[in-house]
This record gives sequence, structure tokens and C-alpha cells, in this order.
Amino acid sequence: MLWIHITAGLAGLLFGFIALYARKGLRVHVAAGRVFVVAMAALTVSAVLLAAFVSPHPGNILMGFITLYLVATAWLTVRPAPQRRADIALAALGFGTGVYGLLISLAGFQTPSRAIEGIPAVMTLAFSVIVLLAASGDLRLLRGGQAEGPGRILRHLWRMGFALWIATLSFFIGQADEFPAEVRQTGVLVLPVLAVTVTLLFWVVRQSWRVLRSSRRPLAAGGSRGAGGLSGQGLVHAENRSLAGRGAPMPRE
Repeated sequence: MLWIHITAGLAGLLFGFIALYARKGLRVHVAAGRVFVVAMAALTVSAVLLAAFVSPHPGNILMGFITLYLVATAWLTVRPAPQRRADIALAALGFGTGVYGLLISLAGFQTPSRAIEGIPAVMTLAFSVIVLLAASGDLRLLRGGQAEGPGRILRHLWRMGFALWIATLSFFIGQADEFPAEVRQTGVLVLPVLAVTVTLLFWVVRQSWRVLRSSRRPLAAGGSRGAGGLSGQGLVHAENRSLAGRGAPMPRE
């Protein structure tokens, strides 16, 4: 099981970086993304099993489920057809994981170290809140229809990118003691984490701007504005014009 975890982790990092930096929409991006999804599924499932039955670690169980949830929902977002049952199951996983994270975080705050097996309770609390917010977004989609247009791409980007960020952080920082002391002292282990952080922020900000521009288009054509800005119907129309259908290809940059 441990070797499956290690192999899947290395493959996930390699193909995750390829997908992150490849030109979006090209065959290499799509192929690398598929391998990344499979590798991350194996990585997270093995991590949860190891943390539950081999070396008990509530924090690793939490991070394993969070990463699995993010990768699965990001992958379903760009599937050719809606998968409602899978969406419902993953939303339930997200809420369940978030609640579990809140519980272990509260327990961690009660300890003298305010940590859970070395993981600061404030960190597990932050991740728990993020996954609960993401699951809330799943419920809104289930009630109002599937994500389309720039919003659909943004949903795919931030979830897949955040999952890669967690894996990178876990490998280079969480397992820093596995690297030679000479390597740790150079500070080079933080560079991959910084690279993913900067790249992810770039794509999220860029795509968020596209979502904002898309939401404003109906106003020029007589769209309505509610008390808080553009109406939900206008936003859906804007996204449909930009990229209709859940199975549309990712745009090329």
C-alpha cells in the first residue's frame, strides 16, 4: 500500500505540473490531466487507508478526503454530460469531510500544542471551511443547473489547481525530513510550492475577470440588474453565450 501511495504521488505531481503549465485545451493538457486524476485518486485513497488502519492520523484522513473531493468535482465539471448522482454523492462527501474536519479541529484546539499529530488545528480548520464552501457551491449547482461558460472553467481550474497545491505542499514541505539535510538547508523545497501558488493565483484571477466580464454583457443588451448586481438569469445567459454546454472543450490560451 505504501509503494502504491508513493508511486501515485510522484505520478500525480509530475503530470499535475505538466497539466498546469501546458497550453490549456491542447492534447497534452487533456492527457496529462487524465493521468493526474487517476494518480490522485490512487494517492488519496491509499493515504486515507494508511492513515486509518496503518498509522492512525486524523489530519491525513481529512486531507486525503479533501483532495479526493476536489479532484473528482473538478473532473466532473468538464465531463461531456452531467452526472447528477455523482454530483450528489460528491457534495455529500464534501459536507461530510468538512464536518469531520471541524470536529478534529475543535479537538486539536483543546490540546496544549493546538495541533493534530503535528498539523496545526488552525490549518485543518481553514481547509474544513474551504471544503464546506465548495460543497455549498455544489448544492447551488444542483438546484440551479450545471456550471457553464467561464464559471465552469473557473470551477475546474481552482479545484484541480488547489488539489495539486495540497499534494505539492504535502510532498515537499510535509515530507521535508525525508530529503537530505543539505537539500533542506538550501530552501529549494519551497520553490515548487511557490510555483504552484503563483500559477494558480494567476489562472484564478484571470478566469475570474472573464467571469466578471461575461456577467456584464447582458446589461449592454438590456439585461436586468437586481439589488446586488446582475441577475442570476443574466449571468446564466452570459455564460451560455461564452461556452454553451458542459461538454465544450477547454479554451486555448
